[in-house]
Parts: sequence; structure tokens; C-alpha cells
Amino acid sequence: APTMRRHCNVLNSQSGMTILEMLVTAVLSSVVVGAVLGFYVAAHDSWNTQQDVSEMQQSLRVSVEEIVSKLRNAGAGLPEGLAGIVGANTNPDTITVRFSATSASLVVGDPTNNKQAVPIHVERFSDLSEFAVGDRVYIYRPPSGPGEFFTITKLADNSGSGWKEVHHQNEDLVNNPQPNDVIIKLLEARYWIDRSSDSLHPRFIRQVN
Repeated sequence: APTMRRHCNVLNSQSGMTILEMLVTAVLSSVVVGAVLGFYVAAHDSWNTQQDVSEMQQSLRVSVEEIVSKLRNAGAGLPEGLAGIVGANTNPDTITVRFSATSASLVVGDPTNNKQAVPIHVERFSDLSEFAVGDRVYIYRPPSGPGEFFTITKLADNSGSGWKEVHHQNEDLVNNPQPNDVIIKLLEARYWIDRSSDSLHPRFIRQVN
């Protein structure tokens, strides 16, 4: 009998959690978890914002460096009458920067015509090494005569015949090249902000030649 009483006393002394205690614990746990999650979300959003700001600042630096590098050379080696910087109040507004990409130039020799099948003959001592197939070049009549762009499709050395050749296949010229006309390797960079595809995230656009 004493042993049974001891067992009963032990059982009676063991007590569990009441429903109220469980509810209070659950509420407190929810508050703590909610606070932790809120802190995490805020920290994550702040990190994402900082990343976006950092990327925008980097893009801005690259864009500014790009424009500044071109503006430093604006107008270099250009013929009279060809502006180094041109602004256009269009939609979108644009700025165009021009300069000669190399100090070398080619001088037209014997008369040639403007048909694509006939190459431009330049003087036989001309240095073609600064020019390459695919270059966008500008031919003009000094000091400020007519000028136009064309793309070089082939370069040939016919010094034995008294000239070198600059080809422009598939692109007729408006003016007939004349002796002493000059060809320069002209770089023309145009910049504008494109809002047409996404007005909320405009893009800085550069178009060269």
C-alpha cells in the first residue's frame, strides 16, 4: 500500500502545459519569427537597392567616360565646314561627335568616276596601312568642297601602274572623285537616350558611323 501511494503521488505531481500556456507560447513565437522575418526582408531589400544604385552609378561612370573620351577629340582632323559636334533637337534629342580616327589620309590621283565597279585611284605613295576593309571613311574636296561617306570594301596596291586602289562596291558615290580630293578615316559617334522600348528604364544608346 505505501508503494502504491508513492506512485500515485508521483503521477499527481507531474503536470503538463495548459491550452492557455500553449496559446501564449505560440503567440510569442509568432511575434519573434515575424520580427526576424521582417528584419531579413528589410535587410534584403536594402541590399538589393544598394546593388541597383551601385550598378546605376557604374553605368553612369562608363557613359560619362565614353562621351568625354569622344568630346576630347571632337573636330580633330576634319575638313572645313564639317562640324565636330552637332546637337539635334529631335525625338529623342541627340548629340553627334566627329573626328578623324587617324592622322593618315589618302589623296586621289588620276580621275575616277562614281560607279561602284570602278575603284578610287589614290596616289601611289599613299600609305594604306592605316585603312582597312570595313572602315567607314569620308571623301571630300579641300578646303570645304562636297563630301560624303562610304565603306571600304577592298584595298589594292597597283603602284606599278602608278596608283593604289580604294574600292567601294555596292555603294555608288554622289560626286565624281577628282584629283587632290582627300579621304580620311572619320569616326562619327551619335548618342541619345532611348525611351521607346521601356519608358521606365531608358537606355543610353551609342551609334558609331
